[in-house]
Amino acid sequence: MNVDDVWTVKGPDGKKRKTSRYGTGLRWRARWRESDGSARSKSYRTRDAAEVFLAQLKVAPSQRDTADLTGVWLTVWFQTKAGLAPTSVADYESILRVHVRPRWGMVPLEDIRHSDVLAWSAGLPLSASRVSRAVLILSQAVDLAVRDGVLIGNPVDGVTVRKTKKRDAAFLSADQVRVLLDVAGTDRPLVHLAVTTGMRFGEIAGARVGDLDVRRRRLRVARTLSTVGGKKVAQDRTKGGRARDVPLTATVTAELAAICDGRPADDPLFVTTRGHSWSHGSWTRKWARVKAKAGAPAALHFHDLRHTAASMAIGSGADVKQVQAMLGHATATMTLDLYGHLWNDDLTDVADRIEGLLEPVPGHVSAGSSR
Repeated sequence: MNVDDVWTVKGPDGKKRKTSRYGTGLRWRARWRESDGSARSKSYRTRDAAEVFLAQLKVAPSQRDTADLTGVWLTVWFQTKAGLAPTSVADYESILRVHVRPRWGMVPLEDIRHSDVLAWSAGLPLSASRVSRAVLILSQAVDLAVRDGVLIGNPVDGVTVRKTKKRDAAFLSADQVRVLLDVAGTDRPLVHLAVTTGMRFGEIAGARVGDLDVRRRRLRVARTLSTVGGKKVAQDRTKGGRARDVPLTATVTAELAAICDGRPADDPLFVTTRGHSWSHGSWTRKWARVKAKAGAPAALHFHDLRHTAASMAIGSGADVKQVQAMLGHATATMTLDLYGHLWNDDLTDVADRIEGLLEPVPGHVSAGSSR
């Protein structure tokens, strides 16, 4: 099996020279032999497309005609996602395996119809966000084939999914936060850290004793701990892609210093009663009990402590760049999209301060006044 460039040929000096076919037709030719020894070939616009075809023949020589099936490109697409967070990879794999591949895996690329994709997406028994993800998977896989010259256009382009109203973020008042901390018991340091820094649960679960800098009152956020397929998966990166140092209040610093005293630097910062790091499932059950004791709404998510932290930071005078740095958002735009309305609440105060600057100063005579 070989891939040939039919537009060029090596001369006696080893340098490439243009052939009579240069610039005409498809450039890359995949060549192979059948089991009876007969030579076969198939042409593609790009080398990658030709190599994907031959790779498919190696896996299943008897299924030569399936090399241009959508399923081949779904596999190639999934391989490009290996560097994502384990939870994202697992989510993509689940949607691909359960919803996308059964419907489209054995469909030739050229047989995909826009109307069929619309009908399929409308009938998926999933939330709007997961339907969007399923359509995205199919669209990006087909895009790979388009870019490699296997298909002229992407029939999935333009398929839109009906959006559902997002759940409004919940913001706790200072009094509600105090009650929550009072009933948290031994979990007070964890809850206190979350509601004052806005750290995500995966970041809190992944924090280690050695990440605490008591002198600087900072906690290094450099890794996450998530649960995939019932197993804990640690990753040396955060959702935002880069490590950050979050500022700690004096009280939180003291609480964390107390639970870290005498423990190895590599120990998890927070552990269960059995000494294990928290999983999302075990903490969700514990969080439900803490909420109930505090009389908080059952619908209050732990992630709402992150929103509350952002609200308190903005209320204390933090600007958008400071809040972005604290929360670990990739861009200030993301911070503004989520919390911009909280700054708008202060616009009246801004107007009052501007007016104050323009108030007449006693004894000052304006340029336009007469003496």
